[in-house]
Order: sequence, then structure tokens, then C-alpha cells
Amino acid sequence: MITHGLINLGFYSIATHLVFFSLPLVATFKGKGTVVLVALLCLLHLKDFWANRSSFKSETIRVSKTCLGIACIGFLVWCFLSSFWSEFPLRSLTNLSRYGFLAFLGYCLYKTSILLPPEKKSILSKAFFRGYIFYLSFFLFEIFVFPMASKIYADSIQFNSQLFIKGIVNLGFLFWPFLFSLSKYESKISFSKALLLAAALLMFILINAAPDAARAGILLGLSGTLFVYYKPKSAYVFSVIFSVFSVLAPWIFTSYLTPETLGSLFHYLPLSYQHRFFIWHEMSKKALESPLIGHGFDYATTLAKGPIMCLKKIYFSWQVYPLKFSFSPLVDIGCGHIFTSHPHNGIVQIWVELGLIGIILFLGIFWLLTSKIVRIKNPAERVAYFGLLLFYTVIMLVSSGLWQKWIMATIILAFVGFCAIKDDLKIPLKKG
Repeated sequence: MITHGLINLGFYSIATHLVFFSLPLVATFKGKGTVVLVALLCLLHLKDFWANRSSFKSETIRVSKTCLGIACIGFLVWCFLSSFWSEFPLRSLTNLSRYGFLAFLGYCLYKTSILLPPEKKSILSKAFFRGYIFYLSFFLFEIFVFPMASKIYADSIQFNSQLFIKGIVNLGFLFWPFLFSLSKYESKISFSKALLLAAALLMFILINAAPDAARAGILLGLSGTLFVYYKPKSAYVFSVIFSVFSVLAPWIFTSYLTPETLGSLFHYLPLSYQHRFFIWHEMSKKALESPLIGHGFDYATTLAKGPIMCLKKIYFSWQVYPLKFSFSPLVDIGCGHIFTSHPHNGIVQIWVELGLIGIILFLGIFWLLTSKIVRIKNPAERVAYFGLLLFYTVIMLVSSGLWQKWIMATIILAFVGFCAIKDDLKIPLKKG
């Protein structure tokens, strides 16, 4: 029996390490493989789930009765109801069921991870930590040594940042549980110093990669962690700012932050930024056509090509020594349709699809999550969770929409990492 148990643990260790060590491969194929990784982890823990099914059932009933559980169920029900007045109800229901099924798998995997025996939690924690180190090493090699994947898959002699946009976003999401994992090792340095060292290494990679949202998310996350590490309730300040913006978003993007109001400054913005302002402006006008209940779940992805946008750009170049700037004349880049497969702003998407009712339900979840983070006693854990929340907020507001399955899958992987690391925690780094 002992030998059989060791064989099982050996297989589990190899399998979990293979899952997390495949992150560079996932990154190379634009990051969508995170959904596959979640499915593999679910299959790997299927036996554990079945062995703990009674505990899982009772825990699910308990969670469903909490304020956060009720808020999540309410948001899901509203998404379901709104599908019936969307432009394509069957398509909306199908997409909702796919997203909901992934969320269910993630919840099952997370709760199963909590119920794992200590030996498996320790293996899972180590696999995540080592996998992330390998992930960081992959990008360091790809950017600064030899762009092997860029050469093979994009025929580029230099690091191809466009090839790894989703992979870099995944790197940012998984940074926060990795940061928490640093606190489980006995060390003479403080957690705050470990945070800065880890963040400096990550920014060293991000400054040479895309998208800009990943850098902004890490910087905002780090700024927030400096406050909540010592003053947990400072997280509520961010929640107030986010809530005010969320409620006023359609009016902000139709009256204040528009191509017209930004004037000549608009021409100095990168083209992707210009496109975002155009799409937010037009989406917000759509939202105000049905501000209470919205146009139905998934409506934002079913819009036609939309109005024509014409982009203009003033390019500038500079050199460090001697310091010189040079500007090109205003260049017409060309014209094209505004709408894409997602609106690059989750709040605008909620307004368009679910209306004010959806915004209220979403903010209820957001506030309950913030409150839950504030009550975490371990400062390292609190910092990591809040950093993840801030990072997701930036990605959701400027880089993607709300229903990207690969982003949800990456967040699931992050939460599984949090769960395993927390129970495998040994000696926290000293505070200060």
C-alpha cells in the first residue's frame, strides 16, 4: 500500500509539474491554452473531487448562502435572463453556458485544491512555484538571449512582442500567487524587499514586451500593495474610485473622454489607444439607448462593423545623448470600422449588455471581494490578492472585455496556486 501510494504521488508530481512547465508553450500559442491547462488539472484531480464529494457539496451550500455567493448567483441569473432579449438569444445562451461551465470547473478545482491532502498540496505548490520560475526564465531567454520561439513561429530575428501579448498578460496574472509563494521560505530579507525585487525582475521583462496594459496593471498593483500591506482599509479608497467610474462610464466616454474633447492630444496617442477611445465612445452611445437593462448578454460581440474611424498620428523620435526630439508631420493612417470582437473595456461591456442592473450586481461582487481581502490577516497574502484584483481591473478596463475564457482560466490557475501555497506556508518573511 505504501509503495502504491508513493507511485501515485510520483505520478501526481510529474503531471502537475508538466502542467505548469507548459506555460511557455501556452504563451507561444497566444495564451489561450490556459483553458486546456485548467481542464488537465480538473482531470488530474477528478479522483480527489469524487473522494471529497460530500464535503464539496456541504461547502458549496455554505458558500451559496454567503453574501458573495448570493451576489455571484444574482449576477449569473441576470446574465441568463438578459440573453433572452439579446439580438441572437441562442448564441448568447450558448456562450453563457460555455463561460459558466468554465467558471464551474474553476470553482470545483479550487475547492478540491482546498480539500487535498497535505502531500499533494505541497507538490502542487512546488509545481506552481517552479513552473513560474521556468516561465520567467523563458521570457528572459527569449527577449535578451535568443528569440527562438519568435524565429520559429513568427520568422522574426528579434523578440516578437505581438506573438506573446496573451502570454505576457498570463505572466502578470500569475505573478501575484508567485509573490505570495516567496513568503513561505525562511529568509533574512523582509517581504516588502522580496516584493520589490520580484517586481523589478518582472518589469525588466515587461518593459521590452507588450501590451502596455500589463505594465500599467503591475505598476497599479504594486502601488496598491504598498498601502494595503500596512493599511488594509485603504483598499476601500480604490473601490470607491472604481465604483464612481463604473456608474458614470457611459457619460464619461460620450461627453468628456472623446476624440473631440481630447483635441490635438489625440494625435499623439498610440493608434491602439485611439481605437479604444473610438470604440468606448460608440459603445457608450449604444449603452445609453437601453441604460436600465442593456441589450442582452454577449451583445457587444455581435455588433456589425460599426461606424468608420479615421486615425491620425504624429510620430516622434528621440535620442538620449545629446537629448534630441524630432517630430513628423501629422500623418493620416487610414480609416476603418470601429467594432471588434470585444470592446476592450469590461465596464462599458456590462453597461451595453446588462445595463445599470448589471453594473449594480457587478459592483456588489467587487465590494464583497474587496471586503474579503481587507479582512485577511496575513499581510503577504492580503497584498497578493489585492495586487491580483488591481491587475485584473486594468486588463479588464483597457485591454480586453469581460468574457475572455483564457483570462478566466488564468485566474483559476492563480487561485489554485494561492490555495496550495497558503496551506504549504512555512515561515513567513518578517514584516517591515
